[in-house]
Amino acid sequence: MKIKFALSDFVYYMAIYIYMIFMTLTQTMFFNKFQGYKYLLVIFSILILVFIKEYISLLEKKESIKNILILMAIIIISYAVGKETLSCTSALVYTSRNVNINQIIKNVTYLLMIILIFIIISSKLNIIPNYSVLRGGNVRQYLGFRYSLYPTAILFNIVAGYIYVYKRKVKLSVLIFLSIFARYLYMCTYAKLSTVLVFAVILIAIFDKYMGILKIKFVNKIIYSFRYSYIILTILSVWIVSTYNQSVEWMNKLNILLESRISLAKQSVDMYGMNLFGIKDLAWQGNGLSLEGTEVKNIAYLYVDNFYINIIQQYGLIFSIILLIIFTLTIIKSLKEGDNYLGLILIIFAFHGLLDNLMMTLYYNIFLITLFPILSENAYGNDKKYKR
Repeated sequence: MKIKFALSDFVYYMAIYIYMIFMTLTQTMFFNKFQGYKYLLVIFSILILVFIKEYISLLEKKESIKNILILMAIIIISYAVGKETLSCTSALVYTSRNVNINQIIKNVTYLLMIILIFIIISSKLNIIPNYSVLRGGNVRQYLGFRYSLYPTAILFNIVAGYIYVYKRKVKLSVLIFLSIFARYLYMCTYAKLSTVLVFAVILIAIFDKYMGILKIKFVNKIIYSFRYSYIILTILSVWIVSTYNQSVEWMNKLNILLESRISLAKQSVDMYGMNLFGIKDLAWQGNGLSLEGTEVKNIAYLYVDNFYINIIQQYGLIFSIILLIIFTLTIIKSLKEGDNYLGLILIIFAFHGLLDNLMMTLYYNIFLITLFPILSENAYGNDKKYKR
């Protein structure tokens, strides 16, 4: 029985490793090398592996046939809502429910660091282009990625993952290295938000390691008071964007502070609206490069950075409401079970979502992997192996 269980884990890790490597590379200049049928083959391989993993679990009598049917439904619905990437992400998140979550995050965190360093070195050695642009008086390097903000967003995911896995056992030397790395990425890309979040979680980790701040009841009460962050921030985002008026002084100042994010979201909502099942013909174009790694010219800039408006427009109200409820339930359950690190990190991601939409893929947010275990009996259950 132990061998069979190890085999199901092994198959799952094969699927998530393929996802992390190749889907991360879709954000880089390497994507040219495996577009078309090669990309579809990667997607197909991931989906086949998650079905094999579920079948092995069925043979072990750990799962019932209904789980395979649920997986099929999740893949079909996710594909209809958000195409290949969302279907793969949803499948991996669902099938993680009986795998050791802490181990998944640990392994993926190290893998992501290797991938990130590999991409940056490749760009510096001219294996792939290191596109750069002058913006705001600064030269922003893309470091092999298709947008300058992506490297630091991935680093934030890595830092959050490392701190979650090791908690008070984090090594100061590693935190110093991550701080230096974050500083280096900032000097290359000028990605302010993700850099600030990297240093914020590092400071929290240091204070908890040496002062035990997450053991303080008052601090835990403050964290718990933010358990409905995803729902509240969604309502706030929809209200501000829907009622935005440039002639209102405080709204105009806030829009300027947020680098026109509110007015752009308002423009998108006015053009495309919001509906139950998502809008399929969104013609957004940001500062990112094309799939071929070239600048997209002669197209008006329009992109929604706010995560909550973004998912409502892309995936629809029904999907968004379900997702936000699951986020909220995960925070509540993790805090009640004493997993303050998970609750706090998910809350930080919630506020991150106000200014950044990069939260719906595992290479930007590995903590999506914690969402489906909330529906599983193993989540914080009696089986200590699965208890995070």
